[in-house]
Amino acid sequence: MFHKSICLFLILSAFLFPAKLHAKIYRWVDEKGVSHFTNDEQHIPDAYRSQVIVNKEFEDPAKKNTRTVVHFERSGNAVLVNGVINQHYPVLFVLDTGATNTQITEEDARQLQLDTANATRVPAYLADGRKVEFPLVKLRSLRIGNAEVRNLEVLVGQVRLLGLSFLNTFKMTMDGEHGQLILDQPEKKYEKETEEISEEKDHMIATYEAKKEKEKILQEQVNKNIQFVETEISKLEQRRKEYRSRLRDSNNDVEILQLKDALAQIELALESYQLKIDGYKKDIEVLENNLKYYEGWINKLK
Repeated sequence: MFHKSICLFLILSAFLFPAKLHAKIYRWVDEKGVSHFTNDEQHIPDAYRSQVIVNKEFEDPAKKNTRTVVHFERSGNAVLVNGVINQHYPVLFVLDTGATNTQITEEDARQLQLDTANATRVPAYLADGRKVEFPLVKLRSLRIGNAEVRNLEVLVGQVRLLGLSFLNTFKMTMDGEHGQLILDQPEKKYEKETEEISEEKDHMIATYEAKKEKEKILQEQVNKNIQFVETEISKLEQRRKEYRSRLRDSNNDVEILQLKDALAQIELALESYQLKIDGYKKDIEVLENNLKYYEGWINKLK
């Protein structure tokens, strides 16, 4: 009974005393069949060192893989997964491994009181090929089962999508037979993975740098288009001024009709050019947001 009490005390000590929480627990059995435990290797008798077992149950929990298993539902080809935003707001996501970003709806953003009006807008393409811009906002947390990612940037659109920005934090497994999504938090092996992670980061930086350069080239082309159109507008405005002056001085009915017709054509051309300028300026705004987005990721990766 005494030996059992000692063993129970040592086991409970591993959980109750912080100083011992991260220590390994060593176990051996003496000649009487009694199990002994200690967290200090020096306390193991020499006669039993060869049979010592390290009880992995009491190893540092942070060193173990953390697994989350959540059940999903199907709606046609869509996989639906329950989640919780900011610790209190339940949602139902469509699992989309083809989506780079996780996405919430405009109604979600309103309920969560997220500022979309002043948010950075990220361009994206819909399934039908249309180009749109989505606000980019930050969630304090997003939890699927026990798997949680904090300070997650998500897009605000029409549907909820659980994308790679969340899923890539974990090792994901789909068990279609049992309807389970399995998310494993891999053990961090800094020394073994440093080179691999470094190479991946370099690859991602190079990718974003290439995208940034492409955006700059597009930006330069759009600026040239703007300059060309502004030059044409200037020419038309000068011609309009000239025609108006001639119109005031003309007494020839035919010439007056011709000048009025020419001025009407100029007004239509100016209106068309102004629409082009507005469109180009919108493109510049999108390109600048893209550059900020890519530069932000490059800075994070560096």
